[in-house]
Amino acid sequence: MGIYAIELLRNKSGNPKSLHFNDQAIPYAKVKFKGTAYYKEDVLKRARISYKPGIR
Repeated sequence: MGIYAIELLRNKSGNPKSLHFNDQAIPYAKVKFKGTAYYKEDVLKRARISYKPGIR
């Protein structure tokens, strides 16, 4: 068991001509959610980069 989510608010402009206006509607209707990292160790495993203050 894991945590799953779908991004319903990706297109915040509300522009129906946007390519992303309803791109999450079909996965939502088909109950195809993406796995979501919730615990710190899972987030760190998925991270591509990490912010380190003072270091570029």
